Amino acid sequence: MPGFEVDTDVLRLVFEDDLEGMVVRIESMSTGDMLDLTKAAAHLARKFGRDFDMSNLEPADLESMSVLFERFAEALVEWNLEKKKVPIPATLAGVRSLKQSLTMRLIMAWMQAGSGVPDPLAGGSGSGGTFPEASLPMEPLLTSP
Repeated sequence: MPGFEVDTDVLRLVFEDDLEGMVVRIESMSTGDMLDLTKAAAHLARKFGRDFDMSNLEPADLESMSVLFERFAEALVEWNLEKKKVPIPATLAGVRSLKQSLTMRLIMAWMQAGSGVPDPLAGGSGSGGTFPEASLPMEPLLTSP
């Protein structure tokens, strides 16, 4: 049987607010990457939340951070980041040169874009009604003898 070549999607991350104008092109995640990165991010979030304290780092924390940063760098295709008008390479060295808070924002944007989960919708439904599930007719598909 002939092989079927699986495409690698390239995502374009576009940012608003204080990062407006930044563009990152990055390969979509494999299922294994999504699992590994989610596990690493969850470990760090459980331990630190938003208050990242370098004095409490343990070897497992460093491993989780390394997984996040290395996988992100491996997937980078290109970006338009500069420091003092000099382009920052879309490599692990370039990722390591960024502030940790920016790197984490980029990684989280990549994870969200790669998961296919859209941002939450603003506000709720204005109708206030719910779907009347009790009114749906229900019939057995098969009858048992």
